[in-house]
Amino acid sequence: MRKRFVTTLIFCMLAVACVFGFTACGGEQDLVSVTGIILNKTELTLEFGSEETLTATVLPENATDKTVIWTSSDESVATVKDGKVSAIKAGTANITAKSGDFSAICALTVKTRKLTEAEWKAAIEATLSARNLTMSAKEGTFGMEFKFDWNNKTICQGDSDYTVAENGSYYSYTLRDGKWNKSQLTYGSDEEMFDYAVQRSFGRELTAAKNAYSSAKYDAVKDEYTVTISLNGDEEGSEYVMKFAEGKVSKYSEGRFEVTFSNFGTTVATLPEAAKNA
Repeated sequence: MRKRFVTTLIFCMLAVACVFGFTACGGEQDLVSVTGIILNKTELTLEFGSEETLTATVLPENATDKTVIWTSSDESVATVKDGKVSAIKAGTANITAKSGDFSAICALTVKTRKLTEAEWKAAIEATLSARNLTMSAKEGTFGMEFKFDWNNKTICQGDSDYTVAENGSYYSYTLRDGKWNKSQLTYGSDEEMFDYAVQRSFGRELTAAKNAYSSAKYDAVKDEYTVTISLNGDEEGSEYVMKFAEGKVSKYSEGRFEVTFSNFGTTVATLPEAAKNA
């Protein structure tokens, strides 16, 4: 009796071991690792503003986890989501598809192209209506930086001339001979204050240029435009060279005079503590 019990117990243990053994072996067979990834293109050229979708093939075909992670080496040039590449501005970037421990790269080149009239006008309007930006003006060796900061309701010219909206009132703060002076200004709204500063600083040139698209001469190598615009009753007008980037004006110049724009949406201008005692 005892012998029969021991024999039965051993048999049951062997049976359980076999079941677990087969289960374990079967689980390992079901897990198929990634051995590589291939892109349908290793080089791609797009015009800015255009899109194209890349296709990634994960190897082997029966890999257990075929998840693909897409990245761009320079998202200011191009972005990628689920293989769709969106060209933002001229330049180069590597589009990488990664699965497991394997990666494949597509070398992307984004070329310039002439803006359509609608894009031209939209870019100028976006610059004119921007409320957070930095404008740098230079003539020869002399330069001046202007900051427009809607969040702080502050506009500054260099570090000695500020226009500030304070609880519905408007003030000018200027530093002269080491002393801050404060005077009240008359504006109907914060928007009016910014509109006035924009028109005084660069608005006249851009407003005139918005309607000069038909006469614009495009240089594809330099990615710039030459337009003739008239200001202050100038019948002949002056030649301006204009550049665009990311849907806005990035630069314009006339002879020795040059204006550049940057920091759209992020510019910070703050009235100095010393000026608050004026």
